[in-house]
Amino acid sequence: MITAESIRTWLKEQGKDRAWLASMCNVSKPTVDGWLSAERTIAKPSLRIIEQLMNAGITILPSLDLVTWTKLSEKAARRRITVEALIEEILRKEAQS
Repeated sequence: MITAESIRTWLKEQGKDRAWLASMCNVSKPTVDGWLSAERTIAKPSLRIIEQLMNAGITILPSLDLVTWTKLSEKAARRRITVEALIEEILRKEAQS
């Protein structure tokens, strides 16, 4: 289960800040501050994004904007693979061309 503490720890381990997480979830930084400070409930769509980010382990994510991340997530979900697997597949194909 994802908790405010686990998110704070993960952000620190990844070298990310609350502003980055806000941009990935398409919310304001004060909203993220509220999630992580007051144990406020995280909306389900944002929680799904956070779960995907925390489970993906993809180091190139900082360069992806929310629209791109969402498109990749949707495409991966349709194919029933992880976003990481989809990105690896795309990179392999590009490297072979």
